[in-house]
Amino acid sequence: MSHSLHLILSPGTRIVTRNDVNRISGGQPIAIGAVAVITDSPTDAQHAYKVRFNDGAEAMLRRNEFSVLKEFKGEGIETTARGIDFEDWQPLIIYRCVVGSQAFGLSGDDSDVDRRGMYLPPPEHQFSLYGVPEQIENNDSQEACSPLKRGERPLPDANAWGVRVHKEFDEAFASKRAPERPHYGWSINF
Repeated sequence: MSHSLHLILSPGTRIVTRNDVNRISGGQPIAIGAVAVITDSPTDAQHAYKVRFNDGAEAMLRRNEFSVLKEFKGEGIETTARGIDFEDWQPLIIYRCVVGSQAFGLSGDDSDVDRRGMYLPPPEHQFSLYGVPEQIENNDSQEACSPLKRGERPLPDANAWGVRVHKEFDEAFASKRAPERPHYGWSINF
């Protein structure tokens, strides 16, 4: 998401450094990828922004030396999503089940086996700026797994999976009508 037009960013905008940064007060340089907040904006695009880092250090950065945090995270997630290989995430899957017509015994000759599951993302992905993919998929085996993340989803979103499974059952049941129950009225008179 590189933009050729850079507008002046307002104070309070969170940014990520693109290279090592020298502190205004001197000392150890701040490493690439550090997060900061713009505290003072320049009046034009040729001058530098004053930024403050989490440890209180301040630096002067030109616009080409940092990215807006929101854009940086978006670029990383898009790159990560394109580079996901289901086989790499396979060892992290902690729960897998069959859903759909196969799960409810309503499958036909042309039915495939759909699987859903949960995976436990490693800490280096979970706590990175990019986060983890919302779903990993294997289209060949009709398998999809969501990450197990604590406290990030409200209850209605967490229940969506269960609702979807019940809906798939209802649809499968409606398409495969069970035979009508025989009338056993004659047995009463017996």
